[in-house]
Amino acid sequence: MRRVFLSLLTFFLFFTGYGQLFVQGNYSKLSNVSGLDYIILFSKIDNSSEIHFKADKPNAVIRWFTFSNGNKIEIQNFSSLSSSHSYIDPKHNTGYVVSADGVETTCWIFDKSIESNSRNLFFENLKGEKFNLFQETRSENNQSVTRIETASKSEISSQEPIQEIGCRITTTTEVRDSLNENQRPKETSLEGSAPLIIDFFSNPTGDVRTFLWQIYKDGNLILSRTEQNHQYTFSETGKYKVRLQVSNPTEMATDSVEVSISESSIAVPRVFTPNDDGINDEFRVAYTSITEFNATILNRWGRVVYKWTNPQTGWDGKIGGKPAPEGTYFYFIQAKGADGKPFERKGHVTLLR
Repeated sequence: MRRVFLSLLTFFLFFTGYGQLFVQGNYSKLSNVSGLDYIILFSKIDNSSEIHFKADKPNAVIRWFTFSNGNKIEIQNFSSLSSSHSYIDPKHNTGYVVSADGVETTCWIFDKSIESNSRNLFFENLKGEKFNLFQETRSENNQSVTRIETASKSEISSQEPIQEIGCRITTTTEVRDSLNENQRPKETSLEGSAPLIIDFFSNPTGDVRTFLWQIYKDGNLILSRTEQNHQYTFSETGKYKVRLQVSNPTEMATDSVEVSISESSIAVPRVFTPNDDGINDEFRVAYTSITEFNATILNRWGRVVYKWTNPQTGWDGKIGGKPAPEGTYFYFIQAKGADGKPFERKGHVTLLR
């Protein structure tokens, strides 16, 4: 029987010879067990569970494989965030190899929600050798130490489960109800017109000591925070991933959500009818993801009769508090979108009552 003693200290980044392997999900990690670099035990594999690898060199050749019975099969459809950063969606009871310029990192994946009894967890190494995994956690010299034993089926003994921590991201988005804004945010929105102002809540479980929030835009890290909960304003067009890592000295768990900010647009009406019937009573633009806005209304003699800077509002058809005469008026609009796109609109609108 082979026995390996190690403290269960897990980190977000697992440093390998040619890069960094890191895991997204609620999991425990065991290192250097029977010819593998890592064994990763997920509490439950779901849509947020991922295994990432980021190479130290941007031009490294990255390849992913599964392995079984001493044979490797290359994965052709893994996901890439950049030329050096890729990830896979893990499956229960499966071995994986990631190769960076030929330097390999190996891991075996378990989903404990499928098989909670570690006496039934068997894994392989690249040679095709099969082992049983079982664990016992105890205190040594005031430190939590986990004993990992690999053995044949005849040598299986009982184990005590590892205590787990967890987190679950929930959100509340600031609501806007102006009807002329396309894709306006609701309380549950994680996509739509900018700016999206979102509160993020960690909902920790277990003995969580630290919190790390990370926001990625189009695969690039743009923000890190360490509060338990936080708020962020998404004011630029793009796709974002918001990742939470919680931990204590012996455990770690992660969760993530995705946020998408729409491209900008503006559409200007040709007619409005300020007759207080509740329909088309104001001259307003229809817009999406506009972050800067200036509009001016002029009469047919070129006199400025109204200005405004909030795209959610418009001209109510009054001049100096009195109803303006029916007829043609001219507008000049300058705006900027969340994607940096500039808008300049000139034209005329007809006021009818």
